[in-house]
Amino acid sequence: MTKKWKIIIIVALLLLTIPFAFDFITVRTLEWDMVQKYGGIKVGQPLATENGYYLPIIFDSSGDSVTVRPTAVSSFYVCKRTHINKKDKNIFISVKISGPFFDGETCKCKATKLGHLDRGHYKVFYDSGQLIGEFDI
Repeated sequence: MTKKWKIIIIVALLLLTIPFAFDFITVRTLEWDMVQKYGGIKVGQPLATENGYYLPIIFDSSGDSVTVRPTAVSSFYVCKRTHINKKDKNIFISVKISGPFFDGETCKCKATKLGHLDRGHYKVFYDSGQLIGEFDI
């Protein structure tokens, strides 16, 4: 392989990985006070699928009121993903936002996968410990 082709392949690989690196670097987890400034957060009733349960997360970084009156508005940030941590019958979630980079990204969060759950009463907390919802399965 000639030196010219090696350079072309390296440049092509860099161009292909830059969007993913940018997306990874710019994503940040929202603290509880910012969630409240954007209008709050709540959860819906989990949806059962053959792959387990999905938990609807109602949050909008554009400043729509969910549980409190918003004091911050951002038409720039989009909800990138939500992180969950299950501990017994308690579920802890956090919201990660960033500037838009890919098509189809929106200010509203999508449902997050909980997986298979046992029957019972569950409480959902934000990662910093605030109760944001409860549900029964």
